[in-house]
Amino acid sequence: MAVTSSPRGPEPFRTVPEPLLEPTSFPPARTFQKALFDAGIPVTLFEVEDISAMHEKLKGRDVVFRTPPMKTGTVTIAVLEDTCGNLIQLAQKLGRTGRKRARPGLGECFVVERKEKR
Repeated sequence: MAVTSSPRGPEPFRTVPEPLLEPTSFPPARTFQKALFDAGIPVTLFEVEDISAMHEKLKGRDVVFRTPPMKTGTVTIAVLEDTCGNLIQLAQKLGRTGRKRARPGLGECFVVERKEKR
């Protein structure tokens, strides 16, 4: 499967990219997937809390990393190969001083509790 982006959103002028799996038996999808892989472009990004621990865990499961964890500005990133021919980027946001954030910033993560109707 090739991962592509599908622009969708509630308004015609505002789009929210969503991953879209395309079967690689469809030649244009296979060509697109290979071009991204050969160019070293990840198809998606997953944010993780502790990238070093995730890197070690995945390496222990024989995951191939193109890029080990490295700091780039306010994030630490790593790029791995999935088993379908895609590159996946992992990212960990850093605090302003380059340390791990103790908690998410406002608007990044919150939990909504549902109240039961009586």
